[in-house]
Amino acid sequence: MARDVESKQLLYAMTSAYTAPEGEIAGIGVVIKAARHHTLRKIAATVPAQDRVIAAYEAISAALREAREMGARALIVYTDCETVIGQLNRTVRVEPGQLARHLEARSLLNQFHRAEIAPVSPGQNDAARLLAFEAWEQEAPDGNARQLDLPLAFTGTG
Repeated sequence: MARDVESKQLLYAMTSAYTAPEGEIAGIGVVIKAARHHTLRKIAATVPAQDRVIAAYEAISAALREAREMGARALIVYTDCETVIGQLNRTVRVEPGQLARHLEARSLLNQFHRAEIAPVSPGQNDAARLLAFEAWEQEAPDGNARQLDLPLAFTGTG
């Protein structure tokens, strides 16, 4: 039992959001990993958002809520949305339409002993990006689905 609690003290969350031009919904993807980097949970959902920044905040908030419910005391959230990173680090101005999501994320961050938001490269975030796209694709109106461009991974096999 002590090992289970200890393993949840620090978690990592990879987050991503997918929005389409002229879309009413966005897909969000979250992959929560343990300190030893094995996957504990995956979240794929849709949210009513046209703005990629708002959708990214929704993904981050979902990761923060889930990690809190899992008993994490510390969390590093990785996101591929540089605007959100800048806003949460107070180096980028928060637009009025994004303020509510920003304040919610900041409040959730404050509920951890240690929490930080960090950038992630697209190649390291493929799982969360794919979850976000798949969630959006399932809710997208017919004919609006687009192919997600993911880089091919080198497997090392001939």
